[in-house]
Amino acid sequence: MKLSRATKRVEKILRVVPYNMNAAALEALRSLKQELVELDTRAGAIRSMLLDVLDDEEDIRDMLISKVRDVNFSRQSPES
Repeated sequence: MKLSRATKRVEKILRVVPYNMNAAALEALRSLKQELVELDTRAGAIRSMLLDVLDDEEDIRDMLISKVRDVNFSRQSPES
């Protein structure tokens, strides 16, 4: 998942940057910032879409959140 990967990168960079401020570390920080901005943009778009859908009660009723299935649960005895 992209968020967990970004979190690991944040932890790694935070261990390096305060003690070794060089071009490579700054580039890693810039790249990480861009990745986080992209994740934030995607999360915002998903949030906006969900708010639009959940704002309309008719759309909520039309959504199939779960499907009820007729399942025949048969139990077998431990001896069989």
